[in-house]
Amino acid sequence: MQNSLKKPSIYLFSPYKVLSVAYTCLTSMYFYWLSKPSIF
Repeated sequence: MQNSLKKPSIYLFSPYKVLSVAYTCLTSMYFYWLSKPSIF
């Protein structure tokens, strides 16, 4: 029973973790771009 309950939780939480990491990376790069506009 535990294996059948753990599998859906892994499928639900893994995309959420990927989205959260991508969101933090995008926000950090966005603020880095704002702090250094001299690149363009």
